[in-house]
Amino acid sequence: MKLNYPAILVGAIAYWMLGALWYGLLFGARWMVLENITVEQARAGGSALPYLISFVLDLLIAFVLAQLCSWRNANTAGRGAAVGVLLWIGIAGPIT
Repeated sequence: MKLNYPAILVGAIAYWMLGALWYGLLFGARWMVLENITVEQARAGGSALPYLISFVLDLLIAFVLAQLCSWRNANTAGRGAAVGVLLWIGIAGPIT
């Protein structure tokens, strides 16, 4: 089964924007207090690298979810092991 790469890209963008909404508008002030970050420190770290890394990891998660959906009817032990590794690398890893 072929993967729908435009859908993977849209899913990654949506996930990235949801994170921006969550950590920016909704709970940004509370998150900065919990992380001991001041507004000045947040503005001083003007690097785009964390945002780029976050998007690449969101893209990885979207790809893994698409791959898991394409493997949904496979019932072999090898495929089960591959799904376990894929879940570990593609979902647990980027989140941590």
